[in-house]
Formats: sequence, C-alpha cells, structure tokens
Amino acid sequence: SGMDIICPQDGVGFTTPGDPRPAARSAAAGRTLASACREANIDFWYLVETFSFENEVLFQPLIPAAWLRIREQLELAAPLSETLIAYQIPGLMTSQSLFPGLGDPSSEMLFRAYSEHLCSKPPLIL
Repeated sequence: SGMDIICPQDGVGFTTPGDPRPAARSAAAGRTLASACREANIDFWYLVETFSFENEVLFQPLIPAAWLRIREQLELAAPLSETLIAYQIPGLMTSQSLFPGLGDPSSEMLFRAYSEHLCSKPPLIL
C-alpha cells in the first residue's frame, strides 16, 4: 500500500464550549479507521492529546489537560491501536522536581496522576 502507519490526532484537546469534542466521538471515528487499517494491513496508532486551552481562543499557550479526560481517551483508544502516543509531554506532563520551571505548575499534577495510574494497573503507554 506504500503506507506503514496511520496515526490521526484525536482532536479532543481542541474542545470548546461551542465545539465539544468528546473522547467517545473520537473513539467512534477511531474504530472506523482501525478497521480500515486492519483490512489494508496498515498499523493504526492513536495520538492522545494531553493539552487543553484556558478559554475558547485556540492556539494560545497549551496547558495540561485534566487527568480524567486523558484517562478516558487512553481507555477508549487502547483497544483500537497497536501503539498510543501523546502530544505532547514536555511542559504538559512534567515532573517539576526533575525539570523545575518546565511548563505550567499543574504539569506536576498530571505527571503524578499518570505515574500513579501506571503503578496501579497494566500500563497504557504514552
């Protein structure tokens, strides 16, 4: 086919009050793509967004998304794909003790929540 991997961006991070982009809707589209990829013998990877915006203005500085939203994205995407990746880790999910000042201070909370998640169950790799 000339293509080895398809990895769409899930779009959930671009949610605004006027344009909700729930993880479940993204996963529904992912199921369709994953099925087409299996038929074409193409690996299907899933890109989970770890960012959010402070308000409705898109393309402002990114802030860490809520862990509950990211966990929902991971749980919905994991059965669909061979590999889960994230946009982006530095500054959004960063240990402030290892990298002080890199990103928003709330990046420490997201880092800790994800770390606890990894320790509590089989990993969903980011």
